[in-house]
Amino acid sequence: MKIELNNIKSNSLEQESSGLHENNKNNSQVPSLTPLSSADSKQAVDKATGVLQTIVTEKLSEKVIRKMPPDEYLKLLSLVDEMISGSIDKKV
Repeated sequence: MKIELNNIKSNSLEQESSGLHENNKNNSQVPSLTPLSSADSKQAVDKATGVLQTIVTEKLSEKVIRKMPPDEYLKLLSLVDEMISGSIDKKV
């Protein structure tokens, strides 16, 4: 029984290289990100917590892209602050 190693190696290399091309094709289909020049940022202080929040918006449509920290975090922070301040007796 004779096994030809040259054919086995070449077939496996062809399969590996075809997999690499498939990965490259998938990477080229990734949508492009919004350029930074089309975004604008504003800062605002949250009234309940006093934390500075940065709001990133699109310049043309004023659509909010991201808030840092998010509104959910600020709400959670204000709830925790209420719980802590309610459990501590303020004596001067």
